[in-house]
Amino acid sequence: MTIEGLSVRGAEAADLAQILPLVHGLARHHGDEPEATLDSLACDVRWGTIFLVAFVDAQIVGYAALLPLAQIQFGKRGLDMHHMFVQPAFRGMRFGRALIDAAQDVARDAGCTYLMVGTHPDNVVAQATYLASGFADAPVGGPRFGMRIEPVT
Repeated sequence: MTIEGLSVRGAEAADLAQILPLVHGLARHHGDEPEATLDSLACDVRWGTIFLVAFVDAQIVGYAALLPLAQIQFGKRGLDMHHMFVQPAFRGMRFGRALIDAAQDVARDAGCTYLMVGTHPDNVVAQATYLASGFADAPVGGPRFGMRIEPVT
């Protein structure tokens, strides 16, 4: 089923207040306690995150957050669809697919040669959606390491 009036566009600063509860919804969906604030979302935008919003009428019902990636040694750029979330009442109505299509357009317009996305191993619905949308399975290869950096106060 699709919904009449489905649209996707780049987010504007005024949209962050409607995006924040969706970010919290995604965190809770994965069993995390959300810590994002309006200030942290604004910082994400300044840092280079591209937010796309899916809406009907004036109501934002889903979003995607795109982060820049690079394979510098190959001269290639890409985007990671770090978040994609659609409110449960609007799932199955092509909002997710519209966000994926818009992310592809943003990547193409930016000269990117690839778009990446990841999901929780148990989220088989998201996995099926990504595969049906043209993504290919791309298992992570090799060791990866992390380090916590304490903020300057």
